[in-house]
Amino acid sequence: FERGYSILQESIRRANAAGLPPHASRAYYNLGVMYQRQCLYQQAEDTMKELYAYSVKFYTRAYTHLALWRLMWINWYTGRWDVALSYRPQMLESHDALYVICTKRLFAMIDLDLGMANEVLGKLEDSLPSAMRADEFQTTVPHWGQLARAYAALGQDAKMMEAIDQLLKFVTTRSYQSNVSIIPLLIACQLTAAQGPEIAHACVYHLERLAQQFHTDEAAAALAEARGSLFLLKSTRWRPRNRFVSVFPNGDWSNVVTTRLARLVAWGVPCKPWVIQ
Repeated sequence: FERGYSILQESIRRANAAGLPPHASRAYYNLGVMYQRQCLYQQAEDTMKELYAYSVKFYTRAYTHLALWRLMWINWYTGRWDVALSYRPQMLESHDALYVICTKRLFAMIDLDLGMANEVLGKLEDSLPSAMRADEFQTTVPHWGQLARAYAALGQDAKMMEAIDQLLKFVTTRSYQSNVSIIPLLIACQLTAAQGPEIAHACVYHLERLAQQFHTDEAAAALAEARGSLFLLKSTRWRPRNRFVSVFPNGDWSNVVTTRLARLVAWGVPCKPWVIQ
């Protein structure tokens, strides 16, 4: 990553020398995101503040809004909640469709943390078609993740499972991976570890792949937390025959096991029919 940092800093220098504010703004933004992915939050915040000041000066408005979005997110993650909330009024000024979708999702994340699930759920459901329309990781997968959180907070377990199923289907059916899936997959793992271990195992599998591909501290931390969620719930680790023989004393459990295995395979998890753990 050190090489990536130096390349982006050089890109900023060259873009400024050539009088290309849009290119410099993009490099600032990518540098800040890299810091955030590596959990270097102070550097990420400082870079986004530089981007905000630069974009205001040179009127690269899209990056002004993106800088505010990242600053609110970073400050909320690092416990500076009053600072994060102070950005909220400024973030309502943009009419860019992608930015509006991401902003609504960030507001939902914060309001869910504040225990406002009733107020959030309707907004997330109303904005879901817009989030799905782009058919992109950055809009669809995080939206399903926050929607699952809202359903879980309100005790709507069936809808929560449906949202997580949609999240996993999206991740599984794409020919590439995206690091924006990391936190939604962690959310899905935590919400389902006690109820649907095969779902939680599928989330861990995909988090392992993301950690192998992106090598960021964010990916490593999410994977460790997901594995920890399963470890703390050892009772959810299961071998098909041991788990189902007590439920089906006559041994007629094969259809249930086959169904669960089929779901794992559908979510892109390679598994052997005689053991899942």
